[in-house]
Amino acid sequence: MVRAKLGWLMRSEQGVAMIIVLMVVTVLSVLILDLHESVRIQFYIASNLADGVKAEYLTRSGVQVAAGALLGDIQNNAEDHMHEDWANFMEKLGMPMMPAGDGNVMIDISDESGRFNLNALVDRRGNVRQDQVEIFKNLLTGEDLDPTLANGIVDWLDADSVAVDGGGAEDQTYGYSANPNGVLSKNGPFDSLQEVRLVHGITDEIWAKLEPLVTVYGDVKLNLNTADPKVMKAVLKYVDSNADPALIDSLAQWREQSGSADVQKNDSQQSQKDQPTFGFTSGEGNYFKQKDMSQILTGELNFDQQLARKFTKYFGVSSRFFRVTCTAIVNNVQKNALGVIFRTKKKVKIIYYRVAPGIAADLQKKIDQQNGLSTSPTPSSITGNQAAPGASSNPLSPLQ
Repeated sequence: MVRAKLGWLMRSEQGVAMIIVLMVVTVLSVLILDLHESVRIQFYIASNLADGVKAEYLTRSGVQVAAGALLGDIQNNAEDHMHEDWANFMEKLGMPMMPAGDGNVMIDISDESGRFNLNALVDRRGNVRQDQVEIFKNLLTGEDLDPTLANGIVDWLDADSVAVDGGGAEDQTYGYSANPNGVLSKNGPFDSLQEVRLVHGITDEIWAKLEPLVTVYGDVKLNLNTADPKVMKAVLKYVDSNADPALIDSLAQWREQSGSADVQKNDSQQSQKDQPTFGFTSGEGNYFKQKDMSQILTGELNFDQQLARKFTKYFGVSSRFFRVTCTAIVNNVQKNALGVIFRTKKKVKIIYYRVAPGIAADLQKKIDQQNGLSTSPTPSSITGNQAAPGASSNPLSPLQ
């Protein structure tokens, strides 16, 4: 009897021990699984951070590559036009994206002198350039925007503190008495495109229409070879309100065509004379030279002489400022950046650089076209001021 009880107790103790062991194993398994998940997450975070740093530096490298290509271009020819290799950068390289390091880079270069310069609304002394104001109002009207928005931008730029009648906005509009620490009407030129969003009346919807057409860099004169047709129509309407806008459509079509035999011959001779840096050339196609602008407008594009003379007053054929939008992808991390390059015959300087959360609409359109996707506009913009984790903005002191 005693032996039976002892046997039962031993079996009971073994059962309890087994239950305890199972409980310990279960708890340890849960802890190990949780630790494994935590380590895995931390590994992916660290990996993404590393890939993000690589992608950001690839965008910086992309801007530098674009700067080198632009320097090589100006050493080979004086005109800037849409048939040059910088204007079709990735296409000329023969690839949708350029392999670099552990990732890939897409570079897009555009001419800032093809956009309307908002800083040109006033001169260096802060006095209003009335002709530029009227051209900008025409541009706003063409985009179905209120033309009085121009007055608010003028008040941001001009030297005085008197609001322009109709749409003007000086200190009293921004509410400084209620908020002494708020922004002030600058009464000076824009330093960046983001600053335009501070102007009273410039909403997200308005900026989405304006951003592809305007700049704050460049010269007063536009480049006739690269100017957006909408901007050219605004100039045409100013110089002659009765002029047919279809003249600009014909001009834009002419620029897209392959060059005449004489143009191709000249380009071929120039290419043989000067070997291009980075393998980039001026390309072959129709474009204006300073000496033949009026001749082409009147001879091939049906402008009358007086209209051509007035129209060409606002245009040149070369540019000093260029916008570079660069997208870098490393594994699953993507970084987008915008740089602005100032170029002379002897050097280039990156005067602005910003890593942004969005991607430029024109670059997104090219990506979608290459991938066979819809080319509808994207809500984000690389020049917008939307906040996003990981976005940074700073003048380009390290790259200058």
